Amino acid sequence: MAGAGRVATFTIYRQTYHRDFPAPYVLALIALSEGPRMISNIVDCPHALVRVGMAVAVRFVPRGDLVLPLFAPVAAPTANPEPEGDIP
Repeated sequence: MAGAGRVATFTIYRQTYHRDFPAPYVLALIALSEGPRMISNIVDCPHALVRVGMAVAVRFVPRGDLVLPLFAPVAAPTANPEPEGDIP
C-alpha cells in the first residue's frame, strides 16, 4: 500500500476514552488509493478544516506502546476548500 487516500467520512471525538488519545481528535474512514478503506485519525490539521474528499497520506506515529498509521493532509487545508474528487 502506498499510504495515500481520501477522507470518506469523519467525526470529531470530544471526550477522552484513553489517555493516549486526548480529545478532541478526528476519527475518519480513509479510502486508500488501492481500494480498501480503513479507520484512522487525521493529524496535523485543524479539526474545523477536515473535509470529505480531502487527500491524505499516512504518517506512522508512536502512541503509547504502539506505532499507529495516522493520516495527514497532502496539501495545506483551507477554510473554503474546493471539492477534491470522487471517493472510490
